[in-house]
Amino acid sequence: MTPWPDVLEKLRTSGALAETAETAPPPSLPWPVQALQVVAAWVAAVLVIGAGMVLVGDAESVQIALGVLALVGATAMMRLGRIHFLAQAGVPLALGGAFLIALATDLERHPALACCVIGMVLFWLAGPRLLRVIAAALVLGACWYWLNPRLSGDFFVPRPLADAVLTMVRQLLFGLALWWLWTRPPRWPDIWLPLRDAVLLFWLAALCWQLSGSGWGLTGYDLRRLGLDLLMGLVIQVPLLLAVRDVTRRQPDALRVFAPLLALLPLALLSPLLSTALLVLWLGLAEGRALLIGLGCAAGLAGFSHYYYSLHLPLLLKGMLLTVAGVLLLGAWCWSRRRT
Repeated sequence: MTPWPDVLEKLRTSGALAETAETAPPPSLPWPVQALQVVAAWVAAVLVIGAGMVLVGDAESVQIALGVLALVGATAMMRLGRIHFLAQAGVPLALGGAFLIALATDLERHPALACCVIGMVLFWLAGPRLLRVIAAALVLGACWYWLNPRLSGDFFVPRPLADAVLTMVRQLLFGLALWWLWTRPPRWPDIWLPLRDAVLLFWLAALCWQLSGSGWGLTGYDLRRLGLDLLMGLVIQVPLLLAVRDVTRRQPDALRVFAPLLALLPLALLSPLLSTALLVLWLGLAEGRALLIGLGCAAGLAGFSHYYYSLHLPLLLKGMLLTVAGVLLLGAWCWSRRRT
């Protein structure tokens, strides 16, 4: 009979028995408790920052020192703290400390530059993914501000060509970033994933806020401006065409399944929001992500409703256009049902 120590030694040698016992992972709290902890952490951090600002007053040097102290404390809480409450409290504490420093320096006069600098610093210091998403959104907000036609020039001076070019460049850059980040495998997940989420959420929110009732072709009966808008709109569809090309290269048979969606392509020329909504919807179908599909459908419905409401056409003609669009979509659906 083999002695018990020899049996254990053979098991360790074969790898069936580990040298040390693995400790069980700590049980995670239910999500309602985690949500309450997040809310409580944000409220506590806001109260701490508010109390500090009241005590400091208008002393800029002390305000900078308080901001640096808040950043150092938030970094330690996010990176070293194993308690969920402290890690979540570090997110608003870091944001408050960064903006305290910005308000006490010359960056206050340049809000876009301040948001860009704060976003890059917080993205580098951040531990939780939420803070990196917020930091990336701040940088994207600065870029959107610099490429905004109405904020880069005089609001009351019409600049058809300059406004259209800036809108095209901004839509093209954000669309290419959205396509690249959601179709390529993440090389550095800690950087790639927060940036991907930030581009998606910020760009849809910015389009819904600024371009909710505007779009290409909403210029009355000015045919020259209408032609310019449609030309720019064709250029904007480059990210959508690249996404379609990726799917056809990877799965040539998938084009037959998604063929009914080709009836929606003319809608992409109507407004930037509809163009982005179709891109997000296509990425969701191609990558199998329910979040993208839901956001794409919601943004598409919102974009079409706002565009339809803002058309400078008689009500009868608008109704006829809506009927034609419905008939085309219904015909595409019937055609796809017959093929399957």
